[in-house]
Amino acid sequence: MRDRGGGCIRYPAHNGVDMSTLSDVAATAGVSPSTASRVLNGKGTGFISEATAERVRQAAEELGYRPSAAARSLVTGYSNTVAFCCTPTYDSAMAELVRAVHDATKAAGYHMLLVDSDDIDELRQLLVERRVDAIVWTHYPIHEADALTEHFAAPHQAVIAVGEINGEVPVRVHSAFWDDCQGMHLLLEHLRGLGHSHVAYLGGCHPGNASKLLGFEHARSELGLRGDVIWCADETDRIGAGVAMVSEVLGLRERPTALVARHNDFA
Repeated sequence: MRDRGGGCIRYPAHNGVDMSTLSDVAATAGVSPSTASRVLNGKGTGFISEATAERVRQAAEELGYRPSAAARSLVTGYSNTVAFCCTPTYDSAMAELVRAVHDATKAAGYHMLLVDSDDIDELRQLLVERRVDAIVWTHYPIHEADALTEHFAAPHQAVIAVGEINGEVPVRVHSAFWDDCQGMHLLLEHLRGLGHSHVAYLGGCHPGNASKLLGFEHARSELGLRGDVIWCADETDRIGAGVAMVSEVLGLRERPTALVARHNDFA
């Protein structure tokens, strides 16, 4: 039921959620729904007086009106949602990346949907049904990210690959990668500054290992450091692999004075 009081039409909340609609805001402000929509969306307001626009904004605030995301999506074609695909092995480094993407999407007025990328079919459906505007792709073969672009249902949709480089980035895939070679050079330069001259690299079988190992070897050579490479063939248990590799380092005749690990969990 409607409760008319003080010149304002109010609707009771349903389970704590206000049920006011755009038509309610328009009726309260004494304008048409199209005018109310233009004011609240900030579009096409050139012929609307400031007094009228203020009445609409005040009515929306008093009624606790919140635009329907579903309705807006039907009109604009945008879902304002970004899917973030993460590995089933959710580690500390991934947690930081998830938080960073979440904060960035929130600041831009988007929602983030966390998706297990093992289910490629689900990712395709999200694009085909226009339920996401973009997919953030992490730590996977780049060719799979490129295949997703075949399922775009709208011109604004995008796939963004972030993280470790594991192949040439296709033209249709946006990317944001860190530079492993430069990072490794800065790291070894720092260790040399601390007085270390013999450093060991703890690596693994992950595709992202290649660029880090290449960076380690180049930086070690340029900086005149001695170096060892300790390798693990199975990263299923990264902490256990790290323990095993350190045990191997301790068994070396000439032990390094510093260790560089490919992954946080190795350390």
